[in-house]
Amino acid sequence: MIQQTTPFETNLKQAFSESCYELALQNRENSKEYQSLQHEHDTLFDRITDVLGEEGKQMLRLEELQNQLQSIDNEHIYLQGFIDCACLLKLIRII
Repeated sequence: MIQQTTPFETNLKQAFSESCYELALQNRENSKEYQSLQHEHDTLFDRITDVLGEEGKQMLRLEELQNQLQSIDNEHIYLQGFIDCACLLKLIRII
């Protein structure tokens, strides 16, 4: 069964997505740890693609699928954090 989403849910997901993207960009620019890991990733990625040659396209597809899966996980985690925050605010009677 396909779950229908309301316009509010669609807009909220879009807002979450844009917020996450902006925060990720800020982190990439400001975090030395992120930049170091990115450099290490890029170097290793280049080595692997050199070794695999044409077969490297399969590795790229694998990475694409991993990124899509992680994106779905991150959306759910972000939304759950938002829900948990609202529950906490209700519990302490702020809302």
